[in-house]
Amino acid sequence: MGRRIPILFFLGLAVYSAFLGLSDDEAYYWVLAQKPALGYAFHPPAVAWLIAVFQRLFGGLLGADSPFVVRLPAVFCSTLILSLCLNWLDRSGLASTHKNRAAAVVLAFFSFFSLSWMMVPDLPLFLGWTLAFTGTWALCFSQSKKLDYWKVGLGVALSILSKFSGILVLFSVGLALFCWAPPRVRRKAIWGVGLGFVAAVLPTLYWNA
Repeated sequence: MGRRIPILFFLGLAVYSAFLGLSDDEAYYWVLAQKPALGYAFHPPAVAWLIAVFQRLFGGLLGADSPFVVRLPAVFCSTLILSLCLNWLDRSGLASTHKNRAAAVVLAFFSFFSLSWMMVPDLPLFLGWTLAFTGTWALCFSQSKKLDYWKVGLGVALSILSKFSGILVLFSVGLALFCWAPPRVRRKAIWGVGLGFVAAVLPTLYWNA
């Protein structure tokens, strides 16, 4: 059952969200996605980019303004967040017999299921934070893998590209690496974090220039 939880969650969330009309915020980001740009007045571009990509992939089948198409990136983000959480619990030593209960706790946390279908900047921000957290934890406290370095860099980049407050993820990652990561791991991780930061801020800087 444990491995099927993210799949069932994805299917349930997709059906649940497909029959609800777009909120004002979602309609606003949908409008931005019709002309993808490197930046916007109130938010970095990640949310509009994601909507634009999924419109390009599925809009021809279901309609570019279909709530299902607009919200499909949110469903993917939420499913990835759940999968990353469950994978982290596995790596931290959670007994397999407790995985279903742990998944239920994650889904209940702040009404995760009932609110995670909205395509707003918070969802890619939370996905970026979860990537950064799980990758940083592994680099500091577990047998780190090459993928963990990528997760940290991608998490920092996605967080900053989602909301300007995502810059706080960069400082959290840096502080954790400084306090707990082995020196060799820290040096390699800083390169990944730095690349993620540069990749995230260049579009906004260029757009504002």
